Amino acid sequence: MNGENEKYLVGVDVGTTKICTVVAERTAGGDLSTVGVGLAPSAGMKKGMVFDIDQLTEMIVKSVRDAEQMIDAKITDVIIGIAGEHISGFSSEGIVTTPSGVITERDVKRVIESAKINNIPPDKQIIHIIPQEFIVDDQRHILRPVGMYGRKLKANIYIITGNLHAIKNLIRSCERAGLNVRNIVLQSIASAEAVLYPEEMEIGTILIDIGGGTTDVALFYNGSLVHTVEIDIAGSHITSDIAIRFGIPKNVAEDIKKKYGCANAGRISEKEVIHGIRRAGPNQTVDISRKELAEVIQTRVEEIFDRIKIGIDSSPFPKFMRNAVITGGTSSLVGINEIAEKILGVPVRIGYPQNIAGINELENPIFSTAVGLVIYANKNFPAYESKPYTSGRGFFRRFSEKVKQWFAFLFS
Repeated sequence: MNGENEKYLVGVDVGTTKICTVVAERTAGGDLSTVGVGLAPSAGMKKGMVFDIDQLTEMIVKSVRDAEQMIDAKITDVIIGIAGEHISGFSSEGIVTTPSGVITERDVKRVIESAKINNIPPDKQIIHIIPQEFIVDDQRHILRPVGMYGRKLKANIYIITGNLHAIKNLIRSCERAGLNVRNIVLQSIASAEAVLYPEEMEIGTILIDIGGGTTDVALFYNGSLVHTVEIDIAGSHITSDIAIRFGIPKNVAEDIKKKYGCANAGRISEKEVIHGIRRAGPNQTVDISRKELAEVIQTRVEEIFDRIKIGIDSSPFPKFMRNAVITGGTSSLVGINEIAEKILGVPVRIGYPQNIAGINELENPIFSTAVGLVIYANKNFPAYESKPYTSGRGFFRRFSEKVKQWFAFLFS
């Protein structure tokens, strides 16, 4: 970063319904303290895909400018989150023999190459390469195998990819907003940094980030991300259901969802009524049964968690899942954890950003990804300082550098 804002780390969460910017300051001891925040409604983005670059750029500028006013400094360098239907992940494994009997850097590179990480469709781009484990002979759960004795080296890795043009358009929107994109991180990985405890990642935890356009699911086990699921149903679908059922505008439906919404209709009395809700059209209002509102919400929430369970059960890891954490704006619905526990069959809690000082208002699930982005940037500071991503020439070279940085981590 340049000039006065070298001390700042900035995360920008670009979602379907909101754009959130969080600024954190690195202390002398390497800790973080949040010092700025900007929140703007999103426009031009749907399910992780840009459909109007002008609108999206305008809203990114608004969010960033709000944060700039709090720190009285210009923001130029950011780390951004990415999610959406176009994101996919898959496991891959490779195996090699070690000629010398001692594992070298070259052996590790060979085993990764044998896992065919370059065998990616032309319309996809690698976002993350996540080591799940190396196995030396029969010894499992090794992260850095260089220097160990062994004749056979096996690598199990998880590769996350995204649509090439979706990534480029997101970067281009940031460029047009005057920002340098220093790193791109899967939103689930960022949210996990903010809301999960290390022991939760070890024992087996499902992280469920229910945003506006998509629900992003990440399974953590043995301290590593092992599986992802993208669900194309989220908070905006609940809002649409309410609007259609009661014949009210979407902005009104969103408002009553936040004020009166409940995901467990069993909690609500038949006698509770919400009076004077504005309908579409001039001078028209309607009274709404709060229990009926909850029934509409619960139906869609149950569908979301049914889809999540199907995605988890189709993975190799359902038997290792011990609990679940829900975050994102929709997690604030009363009773949503109760519905999740019933369907998923594990204990469920709501995830709030934690272990970071500063602005108290950020202790809210809607900020989980943005807060997690600055925590991630702090943990991976050299990668944050490297050359920015670009939507034009040099795009592929910058992603290739990210793979090299991961190799450097293995050999450190």
